Amino acid sequence: MARGEQSQPIQKALAGTWRLVSTEEKLRDGRTRPYPDLGSDARGMLIYANDGHMCVVLMKPNRPQWHSDEATDAEKISAASGFTSYCGTYKVDEEKHLITHYPEMSLMPNFIGSEQKRPYKLEGKRLILSDTVPTGEVERWTIVWEKVEK
Repeated sequence: MARGEQSQPIQKALAGTWRLVSTEEKLRDGRTRPYPDLGSDARGMLIYANDGHMCVVLMKPNRPQWHSDEATDAEKISAASGFTSYCGTYKVDEEKHLITHYPEMSLMPNFIGSEQKRPYKLEGKRLILSDTVPTGEVERWTIVWEKVEK
């Protein structure tokens, strides 16, 4: 199957818009916390299209307002520190329960052209993306999304 092509059952289940429910990092010392750069009230949207394209946006909702439409460099840095997004294509490996995102545009330049592997579980109207981290303070990250009904 070419990149972006999907098998029908999973494509039908994923296709549409998902709203962020929560982000969580489980630390190696047993504590948990929301993603530090987004906070506990993070907002986000994830869209999977039937044609194999995807887009995701995550943000900290209470970032400081700019004083005008012409933001200062400091205001731009502050806004970007609580925001991330990328768009591109995706494919699903149903046997491995793995969605791979292929960013073509991203706030983070290093994401462009990369493969972003997202182990997944579908539980009713929820999509749970979660994986372990081999090194560092964080042992596991988890992002929970809920399907937006029409």
